[in-house]
Amino acid sequence: MYIEVEKQKLLRHLEILSRISAKQQTLPVLQCVLVDAGDQLKGLILRATNLELGIEVRIDGLITEGGVLAAPAGLLTETIRLLYDKMIILKTEGEMLVVESGK
Repeated sequence: MYIEVEKQKLLRHLEILSRISAKQQTLPVLQCVLVDAGDQLKGLILRATNLELGIEVRIDGLITEGGVLAAPAGLLTETIRLLYDKMIILKTEGEMLVVESGK
């Protein structure tokens, strides 16, 4: 997976999704946000659920290589928040999600 997306759009949506996937969930996967870049026409899709409520958001971005992964919502949100560049790159290396910016 290789995606370039605007930081402010991604961060705004991740903050909403991280409220749904709270830390006190009994199943660890419910603490994650699903990042789906499978269809280039639909853009990047982020999903979160707590089994009572589910949210799906779509974000425009440049998808060079598609893929799907689950990442801890709180950790991903805090990592994106610490970056300064306008554009963020999300890519996978093996089974790891790598978050990059220009700086």
